[in-house]
Amino acid sequence: MKRSSRYFLPLLIIMSFTPVIGLFAEPAWVGVSKKDNVYFYSKGYAEDTGSLDDVKVKAFQKAKAGIADYIFEETSVEKVLTSSGGLGDNEELRKTYTETVKSSSSVNLSGVDIDDVYNEKTEDSGLAVYRVWVLAKIKYTDLEMERKRILDLLQRQLALVDDNLNAAGTFIDRGNITEGIEAYLAAAAGAMKVKERSGEIPIYISRAVKLLDNIVIEASDNPAQVDTLKGGVFRFNVSYSRTGMGKIPLPGVKVSFLVKNNNGDYQRSGIVLTGGMAECRIKSLREVKADNVIKAVLSMDFSDIENMGQGNQKYLSLLRDARDRAGGECSFRTVSKENMAIPVSVLSMYPELTAGVRDYLIGEGYSVVNLHPSELEMQSLMDENPDALKAVSGKGVRRILLISAKTDKPVYNRDIERYLGIYSLTARFIDTLTGEILSSKNIKLSVTSSEESGIPGAFIRSAGKEIKKMID
Repeated sequence: MKRSSRYFLPLLIIMSFTPVIGLFAEPAWVGVSKKDNVYFYSKGYAEDTGSLDDVKVKAFQKAKAGIADYIFEETSVEKVLTSSGGLGDNEELRKTYTETVKSSSSVNLSGVDIDDVYNEKTEDSGLAVYRVWVLAKIKYTDLEMERKRILDLLQRQLALVDDNLNAAGTFIDRGNITEGIEAYLAAAAGAMKVKERSGEIPIYISRAVKLLDNIVIEASDNPAQVDTLKGGVFRFNVSYSRTGMGKIPLPGVKVSFLVKNNNGDYQRSGIVLTGGMAECRIKSLREVKADNVIKAVLSMDFSDIENMGQGNQKYLSLLRDARDRAGGECSFRTVSKENMAIPVSVLSMYPELTAGVRDYLIGEGYSVVNLHPSELEMQSLMDENPDALKAVSGKGVRRILLISAKTDKPVYNRDIERYLGIYSLTARFIDTLTGEILSSKNIKLSVTSSEESGIPGAFIRSAGKEIKKMID
């Protein structure tokens, strides 16, 4: 007896501490829902690595979510949702709001107990993986109490939603569109402060975005050209597009202005005047450019939403995108009348190109002096020789536009079956008194021709167009 107990006891110890996998059969409720007259049952499933207790918690929460789903499937809950003025006409918003409230309700359910638990342990790449089923139960009497509690909470929250929407609607009915937007944003900011009200946020944001999408800012009859020193006035019509009523002017709305591709002294904001017009006065701009753009947008930074933290960035992006879509813009070029009055001459080694650019400058209002290359040391000018520049200055020319080009012998391109010439085209404005290069631009220009002899002509035609862009 002693011998047998000595060998048997260690065996018992080993068995008591060794985990047994698959020792118990899967309970029937895993496959078929359990039912009786006292309890409502709901099962939840979770699968994850980590501790078994953590996976059980996840499975239990899913079982509670199943109870919440059952409550929200009842017609009484759907009736409350559809009766809300803020949700009744928008199925997508109603669905989003319902899911948010349902998620919150499942966490806060009371009277829910665990009836049974079943789990399996497997391995994946050396990691233990737990598969857990939890059967939760709640008495039908408690289920009814929870249903009433959720309905009561839902009705109170939706009443608050309707109050907020009605407050904003009052502004909108009076034509105060921006005040209506601000009311929606204030309601959204208020909802962001309370976790249980997070489902309201998309309702208010979507209403604000819809209003912004109906605001139209359009450039009026604005100047195509502005003197850098004298400036000008740009006007924008600001209105709200309402179905059946056309465009309604929005006097009193604040608008921000931005000049892109240039810097200077100009009005950064303004108020829409009676009649729906907003004006931006430009006093002066620094650079002579052809691609200036002035943009007008609503003066809204949505700081209330931004201050609510990173979790609300998606709402901030929606609002900013809608605001920018409502903006209007127009393009214009800047010129310097003062500079245009300074005598200038166009010089190059290509007479046809010189004549075309000279005519263009005259048409643009420049004071152009015609100098013939035979009167000048052209190569010295191209090299920016000070003596050559002074000689031109002595002829009453304060500035010269030097056009030069470099190229190699054209080559025949078999792919396109044409001759190809590549030029490096340069345009320089130079002050003849100081020798200062006022501006210099260079581009690569490729031209083709069926004959090698046609390359120079193709270059002149193409260069004439490009030089005008470079001057602008």
